[in-house]
Amino acid sequence: MDSPDFDREAIFASFLVESEEGLDVMEQALVQMESSPSDLELLHTIFRVAHSFKGNATSLELGEIAGFAHVVEDLLDVFREQQALPSPDLISLLLKAVDELRAMVSSASAGAHELTPKQHDLRKEIAREVEKRAKRVVRAKATSEESGSASKGDSLPGASHRTLRADVDKLDQMLNLTGEIVIAQGRLRRMIEKLDTDHGRAILEMHREAERLYMDLQREVMSIRMVPIGPLFRQFVRSVRDLAKSHGKLARLEIVGGDVEVDTTVMELLKDPLLHLVRNAIDHGLEKPAVRERQGKSSCGLIRLTAAQSGGNIVVTLQDDGAGFDRERIIDKARRFGLLSGKEEIRDQDVYDLVLQAGFSTAESVTDLSGRGVGLDVVRRNIDNLRGTVEVSSTAGKGSTITIRLP
Repeated sequence: MDSPDFDREAIFASFLVESEEGLDVMEQALVQMESSPSDLELLHTIFRVAHSFKGNATSLELGEIAGFAHVVEDLLDVFREQQALPSPDLISLLLKAVDELRAMVSSASAGAHELTPKQHDLRKEIAREVEKRAKRVVRAKATSEESGSASKGDSLPGASHRTLRADVDKLDQMLNLTGEIVIAQGRLRRMIEKLDTDHGRAILEMHREAERLYMDLQREVMSIRMVPIGPLFRQFVRSVRDLAKSHGKLARLEIVGGDVEVDTTVMELLKDPLLHLVRNAIDHGLEKPAVRERQGKSSCGLIRLTAAQSGGNIVVTLQDDGAGFDRERIIDKARRFGLLSGKEEIRDQDVYDLVLQAGFSTAESVTDLSGRGVGLDVVRRNIDNLRGTVEVSSTAGKGSTITIRLP
């Protein structure tokens, strides 16, 4: 029977949050390994996450999940002992393990604790890699010895930080209430101002002090909604890696300005447009490695996501160093669509703005435009909903830049 002090529901909720954060760290470090093959600290980071995940799962009696995490930890331990990083194939295997651990955590939250056949097969595949690569026999150790609760030093990322996750709807309600209080305070001030006596003036001074405190409270509530944009950007690291690999390309994501803060609702609404732009850049912007090398470029394409504050705006830019938009094909397509007429000179900006127009992107345009601009009207609509703007610029053979400005 659980101890009266053991609130399993609260601990499990914490496990879900910490697991999500830890697996994100693990995924990002694995992807980074491919471009930093000599950085052993990445391996130590991943090992600590796997070890803590296993211990936390065991403490909650999630035996199957803990067992899966254990074989992942064993494989990482082999590389730690050998002071070497995994090969690209094994990085892919470990990324699959991260995906399945996420799925296991999600299933456990719904009450399903057993592994699927696919997960059993993956566990066996990882175990075979351990046996094949270990310099020593990996002996099973007692659960009580290795799989207890994670120590303070091994806690999952974020566990040591005194943070609190709050429902956005509750924050909105708090913000609304502080706004109503400020309005009520204003009415009260006007009533006090009508008391043209010494006593009334004293009350008015106290009221002004209370108003300042309420305004400070309102600013604090508003600031709670602001979150760094970096975690959103880092979600695309894996997408860039996997999508490029599936298309026979090489690509890396560079993040600049990850500490810039945006409203949490704005960040959620930015996710889909940015993912669309990232996919578009890899699918149709970046060239194959052999083509890039013939053009004197690095075989690995670069996508750069940048966030910055400019006056009262947040500016997010996505740049790639690929082929750029094909100006002539866009003009030809636009004329056939009836978006342009005659043979008048058209400014570059007007040409690139065409790809943001609804109806411009069709199945045929995937061939005619090599896919550049496909679906960008959807991106523009999403940004319009945020009262922002989208601008496109491009240089043939050098790449493209999409700039999003948000109030």
